[in-house]
Amino acid sequence: LVCDQLMLTSKHIDSIIEKFKNDSHSIVASSYANTLGVPVLFHKRYFDHLINLNDHHGAKTLIDEFSGDVTSIPFPEGNIDLDTPSDYQSFINKR
Repeated sequence: LVCDQLMLTSKHIDSIIEKFKNDSHSIVASSYANTLGVPVLFHKRYFDHLINLNDHHGAKTLIDEFSGDVTSIPFPEGNIDLDTPSDYQSFINKR
């Protein structure tokens, strides 16, 4: 998880967990803006990989590296990413 996806809901998190429990894939990522990303749930077998990430792309590196182990849940609003006060103001102004 990251903290700057304003449209993230508990319903989406629940969907990721449910998919993880009922699917044979060991990574469940969110799909938005033609990509896979956070929030994402990794099986514990990837914990060592996650701990050793040095890349500024974060877990996206593992999603790409282990793409055969990945399934996804749609999260169309996942690309709404608010990093600064001006990002937030722009978001509010568009509403």
